[in-house]
Amino acid sequence: MTKQAPTPKSRARNAGRASLACGLALLALTLPVFGTGLQVKDTTLGDGLRVVVYENHAAPVVNTEVWYRVGAYYEQSGYTGISHLLEHSMFNGTKAYPKGRYSELIEGFGGEENAFTSDRYTVYWANLSADHYELEMKLEADRMQNLLLDSAELERERNVVMEERRLGENNPDDALWESFFATAFLTHPNHNPVIGWMDDIGRLHQSSVLAHYRKYYSPSNAVLCVVGDVQASKVFAQAAGCFGPIKSHPVSLWHPVEAEQRGERTFTVKRDVQTPAVMVGWHVPGVADPDFYTFEVLQSLLMRGVTSRLYNRIVYSGQKALSVDGGNETEVDPGEFYVFAIPRSEQLIDTVLQMVYAEIETLKTLAVKDSELTRVKNQVIADFTFGQDDNGGLAYQIARSYLLFGSVDYANQYPTRISAVTAQDIMRAVKKYLVEDNRTVGRLLPSPAADTSGEGK
Repeated sequence: MTKQAPTPKSRARNAGRASLACGLALLALTLPVFGTGLQVKDTTLGDGLRVVVYENHAAPVVNTEVWYRVGAYYEQSGYTGISHLLEHSMFNGTKAYPKGRYSELIEGFGGEENAFTSDRYTVYWANLSADHYELEMKLEADRMQNLLLDSAELERERNVVMEERRLGENNPDDALWESFFATAFLTHPNHNPVIGWMDDIGRLHQSSVLAHYRKYYSPSNAVLCVVGDVQASKVFAQAAGCFGPIKSHPVSLWHPVEAEQRGERTFTVKRDVQTPAVMVGWHVPGVADPDFYTFEVLQSLLMRGVTSRLYNRIVYSGQKALSVDGGNETEVDPGEFYVFAIPRSEQLIDTVLQMVYAEIETLKTLAVKDSELTRVKNQVIADFTFGQDDNGGLAYQIARSYLLFGSVDYANQYPTRISAVTAQDIMRAVKKYLVEDNRTVGRLLPSPAADTSGEGK
């Protein structure tokens, strides 16, 4: 998932549901039983492009996505934000399809399209009717190799990105979020925001962006995922026709590894705000470690909904905060398990923090009861399941699983691995990772300019 303003963990295309009963009824009509998993078909073209297909004949629509293994993780110092700027620039056209033509074609056939950049991947997607989905493959194959990027177009896109950056800097929660990761990670690319630092964005040259494009936008570094009312054999033939002729090259991927944190880190951000905020987090392991799934469960136990422990302790019963949120911000590499709270006043920040720490200490000494653990695990699995309620959600889970882990196994095994988490796993993981020396704490405070009481601080 991308580093961005704190939102629930389900932000990755997971639509909310007004009624769990209605959601489960819909799920029964459209999704496979988890015992069988997502039955995908895949092949690898001669140029290295991985093609993945999930046939879903519930409606005559198709979601087509191209995922590239490139994002903030693979950007050198001084070039942060280059993947995101390139994503913007990919809509500037080719000789065959000049600027604006891509969107005109997709929308002309009643489709929708967009793109996004994350830490490890950049994604381009379109939804079209089943009789026109090949159009997206043709367009993506064309701009995979024939992007036109003159200096004037790049400057326009740079200005758009820099304005996005300014909006983020003016958002106090974004500022706290960004400063948190810059403090918690010193050498790992998690230190940098996906959008990039402003000075770096301003220095990116046409030659650098084109070099980034030519290095990473290769069939060998991409996954094509097609989900919807299709026949896999036909998709494979179409993909070979569109992408097969593209010249490919091997792509090396590397980024620094973060050293072990040895001592609590703290920071303060001051902004023109009326209410303060606090964010606390700990380094936790990536997907290769079974404890990843333990923290997936723990995030719901502590922070999902009105029945969660921290919500009850801090917001509902304690009345010390207006809200509490957080999650397991982790993928392949170790990441952060964090809590984000809005105390009712600046004077209550330390009280809120102590209440968070007290709840964590409780988890170290008292095992979670079976009834509570079962309820929470069902919530986690339900959230994951609702992420598959349309072709876009299915494509996201399948393509991400292939791009990061090489197969659909991650997506298929997730519910089973969540179900396997025990109360003892939680107790052990909390004791090991949620400790003071592994902790980063950030405070968002009102600046003197925000003082409306008539008295200075």
